[in-house]
Amino acid sequence: MAGKKTFFASFLLWFAVCLMLPALSYAAPVLTVDALTGHANEISFNQSDADEPTQAVRVQFTVTGTDPNQSYTIIQEVAPLMHSGYKPLPSGMLEFSTPMDAPRDPSVNLLHAVHMPVVENQPVVLYDAPGADFTFYYDYYYRASGFADGSYAGRLMFRIISANAREPEPRFIDVFITVENGEAFTVTTSSQMDGVLELTSISEGLQPDSDYVEFAIDSAGEPFELHQQINGPIRNLMTGKTLLPEESGILFKAASAKGVAKSLDYSPLSMETSIYRNDKGYPDTLRVFYQIPPAVAASMDAGNYAFDLIYRLVYTDGRQLYRTLQVVYTIDPVFSVSVDSGLDGGLNYRDMTPGEGAVEKLIKVKISTNRHRPYKLIQSAAKLMTDPLGRTLPESSFRVRGIKTQDIGGMMEYERDTPISTGDMTLYTSDDDGTSEELQLVYTLEVPGGSPSGDYGAALNFTLVEK
Repeated sequence: MAGKKTFFASFLLWFAVCLMLPALSYAAPVLTVDALTGHANEISFNQSDADEPTQAVRVQFTVTGTDPNQSYTIIQEVAPLMHSGYKPLPSGMLEFSTPMDAPRDPSVNLLHAVHMPVVENQPVVLYDAPGADFTFYYDYYYRASGFADGSYAGRLMFRIISANAREPEPRFIDVFITVENGEAFTVTTSSQMDGVLELTSISEGLQPDSDYVEFAIDSAGEPFELHQQINGPIRNLMTGKTLLPEESGILFKAASAKGVAKSLDYSPLSMETSIYRNDKGYPDTLRVFYQIPPAVAASMDAGNYAFDLIYRLVYTDGRQLYRTLQVVYTIDPVFSVSVDSGLDGGLNYRDMTPGEGAVEKLIKVKISTNRHRPYKLIQSAAKLMTDPLGRTLPESSFRVRGIKTQDIGGMMEYERDTPISTGDMTLYTSDDDGTSEELQLVYTLEVPGGSPSGDYGAALNFTLVEK
């Protein structure tokens, strides 16, 4: 009994000591936020352009004092900023993107932003994971389309939160935007949609120079270039698959009246390229044409595709004006078979003589599909080989064998001469990915002794069936 009392007393002492111990805590990580243009704690736009995004301001974020074993979260919010003569910053006027040309640690799992609007009462998580100290960047710019002329102000607030540390004071960047009517650099498209180019020639057949972006550039008084840059992934919205620029199938060229267009012939799309130069700074109208040749489209996966293009007007003094455009296009599903029986009458055998040996005829079969589903090629015969009077030869007289022309995973069912029976025969089974294929089918006719001489023919149907 005494032992039990001693244990109970020890437990009470231990419990009391625990109550007096401070909770374990860690030093709070430090977040530093600096605008790299103008004042460190200010973003200011004063551009005569009321339609599209303009010159970007890059913001540098530096995180120090972290514990790699502790998770923390970086949050961006927008708050009102009362400033004399300025209206509150409307939601959506300010946007931010992950810069393509800034240094970035691929091991850091940051939010990848593509023209993401800054919206009041909608916090955005920029980072949420464990990690060591690091630096990252975002570009901020404004889209004034739909907003009245005037001066606007708002405040970006950035907070870093750790579960085991007191939250430090947030960091702020004040935003000032002045919108004025003026169109030094306007962009329109053949789609007649604001900020969108829809490529229409993919499903309608190749229509040269039917899809384009037109730039109207006012006099600059100094040389400038126009750069085209892909911003973010080229994505199949149906499958989620992303493509490299050269995999998109898109070709482009440029044409202008006064400047020098650098892509006079259709060239493959690239991540970034200079497409135009104006050495005199003269006003000019430039068109950039885009197309996907039907033969290329037929080899691409079916789906709806979308990506963003950024156009940068770069002046010799370092100024840059930005315009953004979304490109959308649809690759229709393809699932077809074509048969080429040549110019010798197909499966019509002329002037056959019994017992004089076999005669071969070759048929080429092309299977095209972008659906990525396994399929079968089926041959159907309503009746056996007959002459014009309807007299039928024995089944063994008419045979087929197949030849694969590509080294892919599908299987030819009959690689040796096989008699053709009435009904369905599966000639070819694709691989699991349903890869397109080109086949050769060799049809052999041998008229046995005792059969009528003359012409013989057969009607065969070919069908593709997905498994």
